[in-house]
Amino acid sequence: MPNHGAGYFALLCVIGIFGSSVANGQSLQVSERLEVYESWIELLMRKRNYPGISVGLVHQRELVYAKGFGLADF
Repeated sequence: MPNHGAGYFALLCVIGIFGSSVANGQSLQVSERLEVYESWIELLMRKRNYPGISVGLVHQRELVYAKGFGLADF
Protein backbone atom coordinates (compact mmCIF):
# COMPACT_ATOMS: atom_id res chain seq x y z
CA MET A 1 0.00 0.00 0.00
CA PRO A 2 1.43 3.41 -0.95
CA ASN A 3 2.45 5.85 1.73
CA HIS A 4 0.29 8.96 1.39
CA GLY A 5 1.63 10.65 4.52
CA ALA A 6 3.65 13.20 2.55
CA GLY A 7 0.60 14.15 0.50
CA TYR A 8 -1.52 14.74 3.56
CA PHE A 9 1.27 16.75 5.14
CA ALA A 10 1.53 18.85 1.98
CA LEU A 11 -2.19 19.55 2.15
CA LEU A 12 -1.88 20.65 5.77
CA CYS A 13 0.98 22.96 4.79
CA VAL A 14 -1.19 24.58 2.13
CA ILE A 15 -3.97 25.10 4.65
CA GLY A 16 -1.43 26.61 7.03
CA ILE A 17 0.01 28.87 4.36
CA PHE A 18 -3.28 30.36 3.30
CA GLY A 19 -5.35 29.97 6.44
CA SER A 20 -2.96 31.60 8.88
CA SER A 21 -2.15 34.49 6.56
CA VAL A 22 -5.83 35.42 6.43
CA ALA A 23 -6.88 34.47 9.94
CA ASN A 24 -3.96 35.85 11.93
CA GLY A 25 -2.88 38.78 9.74
CA GLN A 26 0.76 37.69 10.06
CA SER A 27 3.50 39.69 8.40
CA LEU A 28 4.36 37.12 5.70
CA GLN A 29 2.39 37.68 2.52
CA VAL A 30 0.83 34.78 0.62
CA SER A 31 3.49 35.04 -2.12
CA GLU A 32 6.26 34.69 0.48
CA ARG A 33 4.50 31.70 2.02
CA LEU A 34 4.19 30.12 -1.42
CA GLU A 35 7.94 30.47 -1.98
CA VAL A 36 8.57 28.57 1.25
CA TYR A 37 5.99 25.92 0.33
CA GLU A 38 7.42 25.48 -3.17
CA SER A 39 10.92 25.05 -1.72
CA TRP A 40 9.55 22.43 0.66
CA ILE A 41 7.87 20.57 -2.23
CA GLU A 42 11.18 20.49 -4.13
CA LEU A 43 12.99 19.19 -1.04
CA LEU A 44 10.32 16.52 -0.53
CA MET A 45 10.70 15.43 -4.15
CA ARG A 46 14.47 15.03 -3.83
CA LYS A 47 14.23 13.26 -0.48
CA ARG A 48 11.60 10.73 -1.60
CA ASN A 49 12.68 10.44 -5.25
CA TYR A 50 9.33 11.64 -6.60
CA PRO A 51 9.63 12.34 -10.32
CA GLY A 52 6.82 14.89 -10.26
CA ILE A 53 4.07 16.43 -8.14
CA SER A 54 1.08 18.53 -9.13
CA VAL A 55 -0.47 20.92 -6.63
CA GLY A 56 -3.78 22.74 -6.94
CA LEU A 57 -5.65 24.90 -4.47
CA VAL A 58 -9.32 25.80 -4.76
CA HIS A 59 -10.95 28.58 -2.76
CA GLN A 60 -14.67 29.20 -2.99
CA ARG A 61 -14.97 26.98 -6.09
CA GLU A 62 -12.22 28.86 -7.92
CA LEU A 63 -8.74 27.57 -8.72
CA VAL A 64 -6.40 30.04 -7.05
CA TYR A 65 -3.10 28.16 -7.31
CA ALA A 66 -1.84 25.44 -9.62
CA LYS A 67 1.72 24.35 -10.26
CA GLY A 68 3.57 21.29 -11.45
CA PHE A 69 6.95 20.30 -10.06
CA GLY A 70 9.45 17.98 -11.70
CA LEU A 71 8.71 15.75 -14.66
CA ALA A 72 5.34 15.61 -16.37
CA ASP A 73 6.15 12.65 -18.60
CA PHE A 74 8.42 9.91 -17.26
